Order: sequence, then structure tokens, then C-alpha cells
Amino acid sequence: MARNNHIVLYLLGVLLLSSCGQVGTITGGPVDDEAPRPISEQVNPPMASKNVSPDEIIIPFDEYIALNKPSENIKLIPNDVTLEPSIKRKSLVLKKIDGEWEENTTYAIYLNRAVKDITENNDSLMVYVFTTGDTLDSLQAAVKIVDAFDNKPIEGITVGLYEQKLIDDTSKVDPRYITSSDKDGVAKFNYLKKGPFYAYAFEDENRNNRLDKNEKRAGLDSVVIGDTNVTTGPIMRLMPPAKDTIWEVVSNEVQQPANWCLSFNQPLSEDALITFEDSDPIKEEWTPMRDSVTYYFLNKNNSGKFSAIIKDKQRTDTITKKYFFKTNYKYELKPNLLMEKLPVGDTLTLTLKEPIIDYDKSKFNATYTPEEDSVPKEIDFTLKKHGAKSIQFIPAKNTKKISLVISPEGVNGYNYKQKDTIKFDYSIQDKESVGLLDVSFDSVPQYGILYLINIKQEVIDTVIFNGVSDQNTIFKNLQPGKYRFYYLIDKNKDGKWTTGNLFESKDSEEVLWFADNHAVRPNWEVKVTLSIKKEKEEKEEEKVDKKKKKEGE
Repeated sequence: MARNNHIVLYLLGVLLLSSCGQVGTITGGPVDDEAPRPISEQVNPPMASKNVSPDEIIIPFDEYIALNKPSENIKLIPNDVTLEPSIKRKSLVLKKIDGEWEENTTYAIYLNRAVKDITENNDSLMVYVFTTGDTLDSLQAAVKIVDAFDNKPIEGITVGLYEQKLIDDTSKVDPRYITSSDKDGVAKFNYLKKGPFYAYAFEDENRNNRLDKNEKRAGLDSVVIGDTNVTTGPIMRLMPPAKDTIWEVVSNEVQQPANWCLSFNQPLSEDALITFEDSDPIKEEWTPMRDSVTYYFLNKNNSGKFSAIIKDKQRTDTITKKYFFKTNYKYELKPNLLMEKLPVGDTLTLTLKEPIIDYDKSKFNATYTPEEDSVPKEIDFTLKKHGAKSIQFIPAKNTKKISLVISPEGVNGYNYKQKDTIKFDYSIQDKESVGLLDVSFDSVPQYGILYLINIKQEVIDTVIFNGVSDQNTIFKNLQPGKYRFYYLIDKNKDGKWTTGNLFESKDSEEVLWFADNHAVRPNWEVKVTLSIKKEKEEKEEEKVDKKKKKEGE
């Protein structure tokens, strides 16, 4: 036991003395490439002290220092008292101004890049530990945070250990211990007393160390006891709050020429009343899920402000956005061509960055060159409006090459008219230059949606499976490249991913991600079998591990 205490004290000393800094530059002398270092023998109370309840903690450094966002970067765990940080010469002083130290409790103060030197701004990462009792708590715990939808690890998620279960997200309960996940999604706890504790993770946007209604969250079914050596621990799947929570704006930006783009943490109801304070938009475009909208305005200024009041049964809020563009908007009519070729099965679609106010067919001229002749001939065509910002060009006959010339004012936006002649020379892509994926499952999947995505994670196509008999489908006319699949088990059959409810032990809808990339080559047919059984087996193994852990506790 005495040997273990020596090891703990040694490790604590190493943690306190370790720091990481960023190299800076300064004129007139050598670069200071080391962060401020604490003078361990002068720390008061000393590192790893026992039976102390300090009113003031003093940590001297080897150079003059400054504080870097102390309210965010200095964390006391457990958070039983309020510490006021200040700088006295070369020392960090932490004064207790509220609360009381608990008896027989180990406390850890994390200086997460909270201290920097006043010249080079190098910052430090360190921890100071003491106990109010006879022994230092030395147990550990860890969890891994992944996104409930795509299963990817998430960095910077707050994880708390609580002495009781949370019954909702409005009770303002503080965790007993708190930490955050690293780049691998792993959140580690040190200096724990023996549990049990209940683990909850949340995206702490307002940095109040509490789970709030609008924050993504996760919870563990099993309790956390603590161990002597922990690596990653169980997985916690972070999901959005249930839909009955209050909507929030998650992105707010303005794009040229005058497009105001908003997205929300959940779909906005159809009966929401939206009024604009300065001017009304000329058009609006909502996504099918009604969680994003783009408003198009009449406005030729490079700077200004948009403002709207959104009111529904949940809340009323004013949303504003100031904007400034350094360069003037340049009219652009963009075609859906790939290297001057129209993809197989596509229709030539011409798109502006703003809604089209009018287009004039008489300003369009299209020609083609017959295979048996070198003289271009005119070709008849039709124009068709396609959404607010696009028109489609549909030739009367199939030809391999087309030249399309649009004279000025052929296609006009609400803010900007076409001033110059635009020409598109393109050919129709050969069917032999694309491929297909013939996809089947190794068992009948539950009712859901199969998504085909490219290497940019863009959704290329979707297919709904009825959960009864459908086991295969063919994706045709695919451009050469690599593709992946994921499958949404759509339990409520609403055509979209649905989150769960943390306090009703209701998981979010399951998404199966198939890891393999499938290469599509020109004029190739690739057969793919997606293993539902394998995914199910992995999920069952995970459930069994959780059950065994829970029974063991």
C-alpha cells in the first residue's frame, strides 16, 4: 500500500510539472518556446496534500504569467466551491469565495491552458490535486462519445458523473465529476472515489456544466463504479434532444447576392409565424424536413442587416444577421455539366444564385452538328422552370453534341440581369462511361431507407425497403468513383432519422454504416452484398457486454 502511495505521488508531481506550449516570435531576442512552469516546491498547500481545506491556493511559476479565459479553462472537480483566480507577480492565486470543501474528498483543479506567459502567449496544461481526508482517491473511469447518427467520435463533449439519475433536462443538477472528450471521443476521469455514479454526456454550448433542453445528449444504462486502470470504456451515443424541446437557430449566414440562410435544431412547425422587420423576402425555400430555410431578398448593397421575428407555440424570438461582402456580386449562370459533358440520364439545368424573375426563349439559340455533316443545324427545344433558381433546357431530339448560346437578358435574376452573352458547348456522356451497383442484402432488412453516398459524403440516391421481401436494388448511371452505403431503420416510417428520448430510455433510430468502399468503373456492373447479419451480431455483442457489466455491478 505504501508503494502505491509513492507511485500516486510521483504521477501527480509529473502531471503538475508537465506543460505544453506553442512556439511564438518576438523581436529583439531569442524565441521563448516553453510554457510557464510551476515551481513545485513552492506550491501552497503542496501538491497531493492531505487533510487540508485551503481558503487560498498559490501556484508560483518560473516567469510572469497572464490568465487565458479562466472561467472556461479552470475547472474544479468536484465543483463544491467557487474559486476566484488572480495573478500576484509570478503566481496564480485561487481564492475560495463561496461554498465549502466536503470532508474526505479528493479535489482536482485542472488548468486547461488557463495560464500563459505575458510575452510569447505560450499556454500550459496541468492539474493540481489535494484531499480534505487521509487518502487521495485514485480510481479512474472512461467513456467514448460517438455521434448517434454516423457513429463518428466527437471531441469537446462534456461528460458528467452524477450521484443520482437525471429525471429531465430542466432541473439544473450539477455533476459530481466532470470532464470532456478528446479527439478520439474518449472522456477520462481521474481521482474518483468509489461509485456508483450515473454518466451523462452533453454538448455544453453555454458552458454552464449542466444539461440544458436544447443540447445534444447521451446516457449510460449501467452505473460507473471506478477502476484502477481504464482505457476507453463503454460507448455513449450523442443524439439531439427530443422534438418537444424548444427550437434553436444553429446556423445563420448571408450569401451573395441577398440570400439569408437559417437552419434549426429541429423542424419548425407549419403554423409558425415569421415576420420581417425591414423588408419581406421575394421567395423562400424550405428543406423537406423544415429544419432549414433560405430567404431571397431584393438588395444590391454589399452590407446591411436582415431581421425577422419567429413566433410559434413554443417561443417568440428575434433573429438578426449583419453582413458585409468585400467584393461585388458577379452574375453566374451555372450548368450541371461534368467536364463539358451532360451526365447520362440528366437534363441540362441552368441555375442562378438567386431566384429567376424571367427568361426569354427568343434569346436562346441551340445548334447541333449531324454525324453525316459538318455544318451546324438549329435544333428545337423547350424551356422549363425548375424550382425558384433554375430552368431546364430540353432539346427536341437526341444528339451527341449541342452548342447553346444565350444572348443578354435571356435569364434574369431579381437583383441582377444577364449583361453578357453566355455560351455552353457540351456533349452527351456515353452510356459506356458510367457503371452500376447491383446491391443486395444477406437478409431481409427492417423497413428503412438505403442511402448511397460518394466520398464527399453527399447523398447520391436513396431506396426505400418495405421490410418484408425487398432484398436488392440497382443504382444505374453512376459516375466512376468510390461509393458507400448506410441504412436507416425507419421505425416510425416518416422518411427521416428520428432522435430518441434520454429520460424515457428511448434510443434514436438505428443507422447501419457499411464500412467498405465500392469502386464504380466505366461500363462495369458491380455486385455488392450488404451484411445485415454482421451489423446485427455486433449490436448484439454490444448489448450483451452492457448486460454483463450491469449484472456484475
